[in-house]
Amino acid sequence: EFIGNTTTFDSNSCTNYGGAVMIHNYNSTDQVASKHFDYSINDKVVFKNNKAAHGGGLCIRIDDNSTLAEGTTFNVSIDGAKFEGNEAVREGGGLKVDRSTSTKNYPLSTSLNSGSFINNKATGDGNGTVGNGGAIFSWSADIDCKDLTKQVIFDGNTANASGGGIYANGGTFKLSSAIFTNGTATNHDASAVYIQGGCKMTMESGTMTGGKALNGWGGAIHLKGASTLDIKQCNISNNQAGNKGGAIYIGEGSTLTIDNGEITGNTAAQKGGGVFIDGTKDNPCSFTMNNGKINNNTATKFYGGGVNILCSNFTMNGGEINGNKAGSYGGGIFFDNMG
Repeated sequence: EFIGNTTTFDSNSCTNYGGAVMIHNYNSTDQVASKHFDYSINDKVVFKNNKAAHGGGLCIRIDDNSTLAEGTTFNVSIDGAKFEGNEAVREGGGLKVDRSTSTKNYPLSTSLNSGSFINNKATGDGNGTVGNGGAIFSWSADIDCKDLTKQVIFDGNTANASGGGIYANGGTFKLSSAIFTNGTATNHDASAVYIQGGCKMTMESGTMTGGKALNGWGGAIHLKGASTLDIKQCNISNNQAGNKGGAIYIGEGSTLTIDNGEITGNTAAQKGGGVFIDGTKDNPCSFTMNNGKINNNTATKFYGGGVNILCSNFTMNGGEINGNKAGSYGGGIFFDNMG
């Protein structure tokens, strides 16, 4: 726990996990009495300009390489901390949460209630190692938001590969009032949120705007691997994809539901100016929008100015699909059942 005046971690570095701080389940022959560990990373903490391979600012890693009694629990609360200008070569420019247990039981609970992630990067190394999760990388972790009245800000974060803001593989992830602005996925997908591996994510209000997936699919969101995303009252606007899905890409049997949201002013160079739904006959995807708006999006070259649907389920329960443009077919919606 951090109390009193602000504690700043500035310009620390390591070659592996946790440029400034690493939290790891203890690996030692020593006898440890406690079976419960609590960590509070609050608004008295700033992580700035730190570097590592994994978790440029902070890395939380729970694995099987521990002598602690099974059932030992770890609770990490992040509430108000600032992550600024941190870098990871591989994963999690600001923060990496890694639950890599497969044979032992060490429960990990992580909450992200409020804070800011500004100009963090997952850089890659230029020699084949890619960087995912410019601000946050989550591996099989359960990340919760316990206070829905607070806000998490993501601005100017960059991933060399995918997930300029967040890259989540498996587990669960809950966000409230999250603001994503000006994120970048340089070589692949999703300036804001990349979700795969059966991850279940929910987002209670927020915005995703001004993001770029320069060469990829899903300007703001990329959803794949039978994952699910439920969004309420979110404005996804003015994002760009160098390929398909100016705002959102949905693939590999994944499911997206948006309640009272807006998808406006997004652009895809190829197909699906607002949303590209990429299913197959054997593995369809699903997109449901309740009382929302899909307006003024553009598919510059080909199909589906608002939505491009390939062998998938699309349900629009009230709302608007207005002012969208496609370079060839389907200004509002293009249905393609040939996949």
